[in-house]
Amino acid sequence: LKIYSAKGKLALSNIMPLLENLGFTVLEEQAYKLQNLTDICIHIYNLALKNEVDNFEEVKHIVEDALYATIKLKTASDSLS
Repeated sequence: LKIYSAKGKLALSNIMPLLENLGFTVLEEQAYKLQNLTDICIHIYNLALKNEVDNFEEVKHIVEDALYATIKLKTASDSLS
């Protein structure tokens, strides 16, 4: 998973619960600050699914929409959402 941030580095303690509540285990994170661009960062997360999914492509858009809505504070991040 790649997340691009125009507001600097994202706190891992904020992102991990979001990903875990979406059914992922976060294995590692790498953050890169783009040179000559003050606050632009790219975060790359190595993830594993907690539960088996037959075809991730079928649910990929649901995960993307949920992650986007949660990051933009349009919905809560908990195991019930």
